[in-house]
Amino acid sequence: MNILDFMPLLSLITGALLVVFIAFRKYGLASRKRLKTVLTLLVFCYTFVSLDYYLFSINVDDKYIGGSYLFFHLIGFLFYYFVSLFINRPIKLMKWIVIWVLYTIVRLVYLILFFPTDTISEYFAGYNNFNRTLEIEYIITSTVNIILMILAYRELVKTPTCIKADKKTFIYEKWIRLTIVSNIVVMALLLISSFIYTIFSVDAFLYVKIEMLIYAIFMYTLIFSMLQFPVFVYTGKYDDLSENVKQKYNNSTLTNSDELYTEILNVVNDEKLYLEFGLKMNTIAVKLDRTVHHISQAINENAQMSFPDFINKLRVDRAKELLLKPEPDTVFAIALDVGFNSKATFYTAFRKFTGQTPTEFRKSNTK
Repeated sequence: MNILDFMPLLSLITGALLVVFIAFRKYGLASRKRLKTVLTLLVFCYTFVSLDYYLFSINVDDKYIGGSYLFFHLIGFLFYYFVSLFINRPIKLMKWIVIWVLYTIVRLVYLILFFPTDTISEYFAGYNNFNRTLEIEYIITSTVNIILMILAYRELVKTPTCIKADKKTFIYEKWIRLTIVSNIVVMALLLISSFIYTIFSVDAFLYVKIEMLIYAIFMYTLIFSMLQFPVFVYTGKYDDLSENVKQKYNNSTLTNSDELYTEILNVVNDEKLYLEFGLKMNTIAVKLDRTVHHISQAINENAQMSFPDFINKLRVDRAKELLLKPEPDTVFAIALDVGFNSKATFYTAFRKFTGQTPTEFRKSNTK
């Protein structure tokens, strides 16, 4: 037994693990729920195909095989939508859904009319007009997927999405580029294998094993890319940017930073997020469905300070109110109440924004 015999199972296991991993991560790219959902669906489509091939390889009842074929054309649409979400490019989602539904119906009608065999095994049993017709349809579907992926890649390349001066800030873009290119390569290899199968009547089981090898390589490429660019563990904190870097947002896609800043102020104040220990930009980005670097840009451009200083100033403002109460709590208790995790950090932040210690501020503002 050679390695090709294990490919369907390896591809299935790898895909299932990837689906679970992406679906349950909370940080980095996964903090953007729509992006995470679309990527999960995309990997699930590949995993579903792997499941079909695995069931076929172990001779399972034919009625349980073939379902993934009906969703194969969804891959191109998902990738285009994924990239559109990432670059914040508005698309008419309902229009795309209608197109996809109509495309699905056309494929179903085509399969019903030209592929009337009762079982999958009949399809693979002999090379006839029926499986030739199905292969032609498969080639057309693969071509459409490739076209949509290329269009998605073009949109990504021509849209500036990152702060070019900081390597960390375009980690996502690099990862998505690698993922799109690997998908295009996978689809191209599947397309080539289909041509070979159609023209040279290759043994069906060998054809399945080769396709599974292609899927397995893609799965491992996706894993490698996540390790190389850890987009699902990287927190996305850009609060350590130097002042000269903060001025280099001209390549960003965000054009309404003042409006976004107002939204940030509203959500932070209304929900009193500044009172939370260890608050990160990820939390705000998820609530506003914006990217982390856009949140960072809006704060830096409008508040003229980093994210930690922005939050600490709100905490200090609240602390000043508490210090001036008729019977205020201790300084340490107030520090904890407003979101600081130690008395030292509270004193440092308070002196930075008021020029005084909390005790000096209380004395100078009470009679």
